[in-house]
Amino acid sequence: MGIRGMTDSIKFNDWQKSKRKTLYDQSNPKRSGTYQILEDHRRMNIHEYASFQKEQFRKRRKTKRQLRVRYLIVLIVTLLIVLGLLYMYGVIDWVDYLSPTFSNRV
Repeated sequence: MGIRGMTDSIKFNDWQKSKRKTLYDQSNPKRSGTYQILEDHRRMNIHEYASFQKEQFRKRRKTKRQLRVRYLIVLIVTLLIVLGLLYMYGVIDWVDYLSPTFSNRV
């Protein structure tokens, strides 16, 4: 490829770049997922922005708390299932563990 071929490819690439759509093109907002259309909050005054920020922090705390509670519930249920299976197959004998002389046997 000579100089002319390289300049033609550069011109063609520039022509293609001008026809590409950006991620922020809002002419056709058919997006999937949980994200919403980008809202412009720059026109808020200080008090509105503070209340908006408090609301966002409150939502974030709520979702984090829900995630922690869900994790804790799953952990407890999993432990109960594992202990139940161990007891069911006879690996754990609760009578030995709960006897007062257990610490002397170890």
